[in-house]
Amino acid sequence: MPGLVDAHVHLNEPGRTEWEGFATGTQAAASGGVTTVIDMPLNAIPPTTTVANFNLKIDAAKGKTWVDVGFWGGLIPTNLNDLNPLISMGVRGFKGFLIDSGVDEFPAITPKYIRKAMQKVANKKTLLMFHAEMQPHVDNVHALLVEQIGNKTPKLIANERHAQFVISDDESDEEYSNGVSNGVSNGGSNGVSNGVSNGHSTQKPMAISKGSSLNGLAEEIDDIDLAPPF
Repeated sequence: MPGLVDAHVHLNEPGRTEWEGFATGTQAAASGGVTTVIDMPLNAIPPTTTVANFNLKIDAAKGKTWVDVGFWGGLIPTNLNDLNPLISMGVRGFKGFLIDSGVDEFPAITPKYIRKAMQKVANKKTLLMFHAEMQPHVDNVHALLVEQIGNKTPKLIANERHAQFVISDDESDEEYSNGVSNGVSNGGSNGVSNGVSNGHSTQKPMAISKGSSLNGLAEEIDDIDLAPPF
């Protein structure tokens, strides 16, 4: 039966089923013509970062899925030795955060771990994906938002996360790009190299300087204060 594939789904089970679970998420997918979903590795407790955690997720899914379900693995600083076993278990690739993920059990990684991860999976057919906001130069974004918009609403939390991306540049761009390029060259894998180059854009969706107004960001979304980390 023809259907859509949604490669970015948070089913959050076990642990945060009140946000979404296998039953509700896959029924919603089926009702919209989506016949395959790929579950993101964070927001479940525990996250999909080890074989043991992955087995817990598979057990939680039994008897609850209405469409085909695949899984992304997570990349965090403590699970480099779990990457290849997770590939053997069937994860489709790995997602990591270069900035605070929003949940304590899924910490951010640094260029050092990107290089090591690429070396670990250099000979595997897999993908490494990243939330590519860059932490070192965005720590004062909240103060900037309060100054320009005012600390009026929880909705600013999500706008702050977006602002962290669009104004983070300078040395952090070079630091992370060097980490990626070194990881590719040291790993020596065309598969990893192509996965990075095909998935990376050097152009940001908008340019906002520190002198620019961020008022538009505060008006974009009405209910973002209800949204979990992406």
